[in-house]
Amino acid sequence: MIMGVCGGAVIPPLMGMLADAVGNQNGSVMVIGACLCYLAAASFTLGKGQAARR
Repeated sequence: MIMGVCGGAVIPPLMGMLADAVGNQNGSVMVIGACLCYLAAASFTLGKGQAARR
């Protein structure tokens, strides 16, 4: 719940700033891609920890 609130407050302004800096919507796509990479890395890292506990 906290990540949803924080992500909703932080990520959209970052998307806007990067889109303005790049000059098109590719900046927003880069932010979304970075978020997806973070989520994938976190899920694999946490998943390995869960498997080791079993």
